Amino acid sequence: QFKFWRALLEPMVLQVKDDKEEKSSIPSGVRLAILHSIQVSLSVLLKYDLYLPSYPDPEQRNFAYLQTLSNIMLLCAESCLTSGNDDVALESSSEQELCEILLSLQALLQTNHHILHGSLQRLLLVAANCLPEISDGSGKSETELARQQQLGGDLICSAVLTYSRLRQLEHLFAALLIVQARDQSEPSEAFSLLERIIQDTRILNEIRKAILSCPQGQ
Repeated sequence: QFKFWRALLEPMVLQVKDDKEEKSSIPSGVRLAILHSIQVSLSVLLKYDLYLPSYPDPEQRNFAYLQTLSNIMLLCAESCLTSGNDDVALESSSEQELCEILLSLQALLQTNHHILHGSLQRLLLVAANCLPEISDGSGKSETELARQQQLGGDLICSAVLTYSRLRQLEHLFAALLIVQARDQSEPSEAFSLLERIIQDTRILNEIRKAILSCPQGQ
């Protein structure tokens, strides 16, 4: 089942990968449709358990493929967050793409947290950048902004819940601290990302519940 799913998905993943490596130029509308198809495919993977860690996986080829896919999605998200600053139309397109990517990352995290464990800092950084600044003065429409904030918050809440259930909150908190200090040349910006997370009530409630549910001595 996984091989069949991968065979269907592979052409779309290669299109996005080549576009990010500047080997091709995909129109924004087509790229958005591809990212949406990838997101839907990942939701099918999750819903019908097409991949589980307990399934036979010789040389971990299936796991490695999902890791590669997660890296491509993170690269796309990082690109969306840095593009379109001087072009309103491009920014709108990037916002829509980013929402599809966030949903894809959410599905990958829920499928198996190990897929994104090695990229946890990047995942948190992407999600935090989707949350509003303390004083948000962006020109984004309220609908675009609300959906991006919702999905960014959902992704962080999902990470907190996952690592809480696995009794690995220390990894999550360590990653958050590294995100805060990721760039010593821009400490104010790094702190701003942590402030975005702290001001989100849903995330704070999820963190509070996770800490309270920790066994004594952990």
